[in-house]
Amino acid sequence: MPFTSRARGLMHRAFTALVVAGLAASAMAGPISAATTTDYSIANDVPGFVATATDLGAAAATDTATVTVWLTLHNEGKLTQLLRDQQTSTSASFRKWLTQSDFDAQFSPTNQEVKSVSNYLFAKGLTVLAVAENNFYVKATGTIAQLQKAFKVSIHNFSYRGKAYRANTGNPTVSDSSGAHVAGITGLDDFGYQSTLAQRSDAAPTAWTKVSSLPGGVSFSAQCLRASETQTFTSASPSVSAKYSGTRYGQDITNTAPGPLPPCGYSPAEMQAAYHLTESYTSRFDGWGQTIVITDAFGSPTIATDAAVFSQVYDLPPIDLTVVQAPRTTNTGRCKKTDCAGWASETTLDVE
Repeated sequence: MPFTSRARGLMHRAFTALVVAGLAASAMAGPISAATTTDYSIANDVPGFVATATDLGAAAATDTATVTVWLTLHNEGKLTQLLRDQQTSTSASFRKWLTQSDFDAQFSPTNQEVKSVSNYLFAKGLTVLAVAENNFYVKATGTIAQLQKAFKVSIHNFSYRGKAYRANTGNPTVSDSSGAHVAGITGLDDFGYQSTLAQRSDAAPTAWTKVSSLPGGVSFSAQCLRASETQTFTSASPSVSAKYSGTRYGQDITNTAPGPLPPCGYSPAEMQAAYHLTESYTSRFDGWGQTIVITDAFGSPTIATDAAVFSQVYDLPPIDLTVVQAPRTTNTGRCKKTDCAGWASETTLDVE
């Protein structure tokens, strides 16, 4: 659960602008209901984890936090239809992308709306840090006490799945006409994005793993980051020294003997554990019945054997691999021997 649902929605909304401008596509709308003539409650803006988390009480009033106030797009119905038309081959708008300036003119919040929201935040004692170039959001910072007052919310500490988080207990409210321009607010909680990567340990690199059945096959250590150490580097002329303290990647670059080579990597099982995929796999979200197409220049003459060995070494099911040449393509002869070897390695990496 790396994102709250409303944060994900707001990110998709920002992404929409990039799509229509020719970069990507998605759309978002944040519902707002007017509680009174001047109070605007931002609906669905309580993090989802709060419902099952343990409330530890009020957050420290003097702690600080940075919030992002997202503004409502203009003509969202028109934007949604435009996105459909741009993907419909029979439409006059098919693949006719807007420039960023055209998008801003039709859909982005106005400078006056940004100013109205910024003035509200400033009046509540918050410091405005930044405004998005396309007026999508206003970013501000303040103490927990100031944020609670500005948005009429209580902010508490919570315990969730063994970790501590901060979050608002109710929907925020903007007590000003500028609230009509607000689609959502992120940053009242600190749940945010969490990397699903497993954290490194400070243990020494584990034993190397051979990934080829042939002599001299590439091998690597399964622990990419070694324990912290300090190294001093000195240049010859002019003599300049620099000291580095921290973790170290892979094995010594001077090591060329079989065993742990300088590169390091992870096995399929380790990747599965690192990204917490076991639950998905057991629920049959495992790619069953799906075909993956990989396009590589020149390819690899040994890819079928390489992939079979890889599957055998790591106890994976036998690979159902078909190598085809794209219709009406030919080898131009521009692939030099060394370049072809590089593309063979790239192809193997992509497949495995």
